[in-house]
Amino acid sequence: MARRKNRQTQALTVPAALTAGGRTMAQLTAQYEADMLAASTQQAALERGERERNERAAKANTSLDRLHKQLLAKETRSHRIAVDFGGGTIAQVSTELINYFVRLAGEWSHDGWMAKNVDVLQGAPHFILGMGAYFGDMLTRKNGRPPTMTREVLSEFAKLFSQLGFSNLVRAARIRYNDGKRKASDYDALLAEKNEIERKLSSLRPDSENR
Repeated sequence: MARRKNRQTQALTVPAALTAGGRTMAQLTAQYEADMLAASTQQAALERGERERNERAAKANTSLDRLHKQLLAKETRSHRIAVDFGGGTIAQVSTELINYFVRLAGEWSHDGWMAKNVDVLQGAPHFILGMGAYFGDMLTRKNGRPPTMTREVLSEFAKLFSQLGFSNLVRAARIRYNDGKRKASDYDALLAEKNEIERKLSSLRPDSENR
């Protein structure tokens, strides 16, 4: 009978390793549940982070696909013809109209400042305004986003408008330089002719005096 009681007592006794440090079974259970909760929370956070990364990757792929389609649409033949021909036509027509009114103003001023600078005024304003419009458009564009068709046409117009103005300006400068050289050579020729006439007159004077 005594042996049976000793066996029951040994079976109900908690091992000393579990109660080391004075912790009870309830404390161990609470610690285990806390560890499991922390592990499940960490696992949920990892899964949430992975899900968010996948969503961001999907959005980035969608944006790249949209951008790729937009870039392909801007490289079609019809789009390039509309941009290049439209911008070039507007630049050429506007240049000719402005130059026509500049020539009219030069004729109206007769010998005034406008008439003396008609050649320069048919190039310099176009070059300055066109370059300003072109660089203004380039500096205000957003990186990574293709421009609209309107901005493409305006950019092509500004570029060609400035180039036409620069061509007219260079032509005016070349003509003025050649005119200056021609006037200088004409002046030298007239001066040489004057000196020759004076020399002949001086050589004729002694003969007239001897007579």
